[in-house]
Amino acid sequence: MPGEFTFDSGRRSTRVMVRPGIRREVPIARDRRTLVVIDQSVADSFGKDVAESLLAQGVPVATFTIEANESAKSLGTVGRILDAALAHRLDRGGVLVSVGGGITGDLVGCAAALHLRGVELVHVPTTLLAMVDAALGGKTGANRPLPDGSLGKNLLGAFWPASYVLVDVETLSSLPDRERRCGLAEALKHGLLRDPDLLNFIRDSRDALLAAEVDACDTLALRAGQIKASVVAEDAEEHGVRAILNLGHTFAHAIEGEPGLAYQHGEAVALGLIAAARLAVVLGHAPESFLEELRSDVHWVGLPVTMPEAPCGAALLNRMGFDKKNTVSGLRFVVPTPPCGAVVRSDVPEDAVVSAWREVGVVFS
Repeated sequence: MPGEFTFDSGRRSTRVMVRPGIRREVPIARDRRTLVVIDQSVADSFGKDVAESLLAQGVPVATFTIEANESAKSLGTVGRILDAALAHRLDRGGVLVSVGGGITGDLVGCAAALHLRGVELVHVPTTLLAMVDAALGGKTGANRPLPDGSLGKNLLGAFWPASYVLVDVETLSSLPDRERRCGLAEALKHGLLRDPDLLNFIRDSRDALLAAEVDACDTLALRAGQIKASVVAEDAEEHGVRAILNLGHTFAHAIEGEPGLAYQHGEAVALGLIAAARLAVVLGHAPESFLEELRSDVHWVGLPVTMPEAPCGAALLNRMGFDKKNTVSGLRFVVPTPPCGAVVRSDVPEDAVVSAWREVGVVFS
């Protein structure tokens, strides 16, 4: 189901276009210098498609590849992108294009916000997670080590939305099955926040989505993307309601920063959603049946519901203290409020947080 929508992402309007083959139709004028920054894992496929189509249009284009993983999501990588932009003589009328998943988009977006105090940005997401979430809304970011040496997720960055997000679900057929499942975690989150019917669609279309069938993935990208866009349009730079989009992420970022664990972002989000649901039950926002149904949904799409590694709770609690959403009042948690919605609370007692962590297998001595 090809389609498109436009929303106010704060600094500008963002036009999202969902159509098979759209990666070969990046709308950039012939007189604008363009740097295409590509996740090296798709450089010889989708990155090549984007660059060659721009060259065929007469756009003065250069390409630059990066390694897209959490350890490379750093100011060092942002600096290398900026160096490539300078080498290509990208002026204030230039364009930075990202081709890859959420990490690539975050890094390229950060560079776009910094280069000459800001140049146009276009995203061509190639993962389901980026299509339904990361490429939308204008958040950019890089990681930074915490004082204990562990990973601090997305502690650096700026709000710098793309002018265009070009969603071509043909790219999903090349993804490992694990990465397609990861994208469904963010889609489940959107359904919990604003659209129970989206949850039903995911349940009914699971096999088609995991098989990367075009019609099902187009529909998911449109529906989940429109949910995120509606929240962003209300609060582009997260001074209020947009914080609900972090549902599950306070837990997820702590999991991703834990040495010795190897969960991808979507898997960590899935675990974070379950922990947040337990928090909702403990705090009286949801019945036990809500947690049971969510755990069933997460398991149904093949995402983890617990951590068999049984990580140490004290370290995770300490890492949560560096979450970027925290205030002087303490930790802030997004707590789901079924049938759909969420509230942000900064008055959550520690024993409730411990109960939430225990729900996903964390051990406290």
